[in-house]
Parts: sequence; structure tokens; C-alpha cells
Amino acid sequence: MHNLIYTVSILILSISSLFGQGYDDISDFGVYQNDWALVLKDGLYGFIDTTGTEIIEAVYDDISTFGVYRDDWALVLKDGLYGFIDTDGLEVVSPKNKKLPAKR
Repeated sequence: MHNLIYTVSILILSISSLFGQGYDDISDFGVYQNDWALVLKDGLYGFIDTTGTEIIEAVYDDISTFGVYRDDWALVLKDGLYGFIDTDGLEVVSPKNKKLPAKR
């Protein structure tokens, strides 16, 4: 029981520290990518890992799920332009297209 209380306390402190970093919302981990959570900061989206490390800076107006257009890529929207990020946290195609790409 003591270990459970300790674990829950650590989890609460970790989540509190993430919100202390200025995130308005943090989604569940593992929805988009294993050990990643979608974060919302000042109306923009990005990703953090389970340690709270920012994987993808919150600079996107929207981020789709991975694998819809190409394996390991997610469509991003920034300032009305579309591009792609990958599962390594890299912007592989910078937002430059005004039209939504065709799905595979």
C-alpha cells in the first residue's frame, strides 16, 4: 500500500510539473505514438514524452494521427499550410502546401 501511495504521489507531481511548463492540456500517452502525449500550449499543438521532454514543439494548429498519409508520418497544419512530421520528432516536410494532400 505504501508503494502504491508513493507511486501515485510521484505521478501527480510529474503531471503537476508538466502543467507548470505552461501546457493548457495534455492528452493521454500512447494515443498518437508510444510514450508520447499531445500537448496544447497557447492554442498550438506539439508532443512530449513520459518524462516531460518536449519531442515536438507546440507550434502546430493541428496534428493528425500517424500513418494516414505515409507510414510513421503525421500531417501537420501551421498558419494554413500543410506539412509532415515523423515518429522521430522531425519535421520531414515543412508546412508549405495550402491544399490537403491525397490519402494513400
